[in-house]
Amino acid sequence: MNLNARTMDGPGRLAFLATLRQMVAAGELTTGQTLRILRARWLAVDRPTFARLVGVSSSTVAQLEADQANPTVQTLNRVFSPFGMQVGLVATPDPGRQSFVLAPATYEALRRAVLDDAGAAIRAPKRSP
Repeated sequence: MNLNARTMDGPGRLAFLATLRQMVAAGELTTGQTLRILRARWLAVDRPTFARLVGVSSSTVAQLEADQANPTVQTLNRVFSPFGMQVGLVATPDPGRQSFVLAPATYEALRRAVLDDAGAAIRAPKRSP
């Protein structure tokens, strides 16, 4: 299979990106490996070009790709923004936990409940100890 995303059709590109996201969430790829794959395969550009594109140094990109950097959230968001990604909280993979998929209607109902609860928590007055 050709992993050059620039030569893939639209659905192939989306599947490629979805697969990478799943692999990252499952802990199969590091941040650096993901960045290197996206830069080289999705954009098909070299490090200096990518660094100029996102506004960081080429050495920063090299350190990130080698997983030898301690970047700020801002730097990570900057380098992953061309791929529609940003830093966020992801559940730690637990090999002992059985995974499941919710029906879309169930997911949407839970999603709304969580958002409603989050909104209520934001609006709730703070209690003094």
